[in-house]
Amino acid sequence: MRRYSLNQHGSVTTEWIVAITAILAIGVALFTFYKTYLNPPPPPPPKPFEPSIALGTPMLHEGLGVLRIILSVPITNNGDEPGCISDIALTLQSKTLKTQWSFFPAWKINLERYLKANKNKEDPSQAFEALVSPTQLPGKNKQEQVFLFVPRTSSALKVQPLRAKDLTPGETYIVSVFLLRGGSKCETPITSTYDLYASKEFVLEKDELKDLALGFAVQPMDTAGDSIRDKFVRGPN
Repeated sequence: MRRYSLNQHGSVTTEWIVAITAILAIGVALFTFYKTYLNPPPPPPPKPFEPSIALGTPMLHEGLGVLRIILSVPITNNGDEPGCISDIALTLQSKTLKTQWSFFPAWKINLERYLKANKNKEDPSQAFEALVSPTQLPGKNKQEQVFLFVPRTSSALKVQPLRAKDLTPGETYIVSVFLLRGGSKCETPITSTYDLYASKEFVLEKDELKDLALGFAVQPMDTAGDSIRDKFVRGPN
């Protein structure tokens, strides 16, 4: 086998090449071990409070002469740090006329008991579980509650509480949910504002408005969901 030796011109034998390669490999291994186990990189900073909503379809019901909205509001904290939702607001807007009504949650309710009371024409207050209060959300946590929203008017806006007879058959309505975020102790500074988190469109048909006027609870199909179902029924083109 042909060998190379160190000479006056600086040639290096294969033994030296192998030795240097081995030393470099050991050095890399030791450095990797040190960085991985003895001196690991610091963990990433925790993500701040980041709420989100998966909005369902609202249920409408006329009670005491005004329209009420029943809505399940699942709130997820996608962040690592805890946070607080001080309040929730809801708006219902006519897409054509742009008239808008504001609603706020009055009670946390048991939906099954509420619907049963409505069906039997009993007092729906038996389904009320608790007054609405600020919601604390730990990191990476989800809470879902069903709220009974009632209208709140303002003389400055000159918009009367919404009734079933004020709704238009075939009109598209937009329901939007806003959250008011509180501080670490759920305090709410006077400068706080409601931020929009989710919206959904739905159409009220004539039969649904008739049921509303008769005192039944109605849950219309949202526009996007109805379109997807229609495509499924029609099948591929």
